[in-house]
Amino acid sequence: MKQLLLILSLFLVWTCSSDIAPAGHQRAEILQIRDNTLAEILALEPELVGTIKSAPAFAIFTNQSNDKLKLADGIGIGVIHNNLTGHNHFLLAETALTQQPNTRLIFVFDNKQKIEQFISYAQVIYDENLMAVHPTYNVNDIGLTVYLLNHQGELLPVTLEEGRFWQSERLN
Repeated sequence: MKQLLLILSLFLVWTCSSDIAPAGHQRAEILQIRDNTLAEILALEPELVGTIKSAPAFAIFTNQSNDKLKLADGIGIGVIHNNLTGHNHFLLAETALTQQPNTRLIFVFDNKQKIEQFISYAQVIYDENLMAVHPTYNVNDIGLTVYLLNHQGELLPVTLEEGRFWQSERLN
């Protein structure tokens, strides 16, 4: 519980801080991370990029802070891109995999009906007290494949059973 409160406190500092980049710059940074990640995957496994782009949707999360994205430990930030509609949804994530340092997660959704259900679950939280009670989501219910791209440049299929996800009020 103390760790959760620390994460929430750090997140609030991050969202309220005056030294972070404006929301438009943060969105651009997240989209740049997405594009760079796709380019790295193309070099490692070109056929996977085809699978990603032909899937109903995909998401890329990072837990790497930089000058535009200040992230609390254990929190990832990313974007779901709906290939069917072209819409982007910017999300925060807390999973067992976002606890590992310097990772990027790639979610490849294979069920278009579950995408909107997942995005609805990942509601915008306006009150930080509600973040602490936001339920975990059984990722197996979504119908997706998860990959981890670590800082050594290794792309690994991984199992992710659950996590907590929120839409970013500031970025959407």
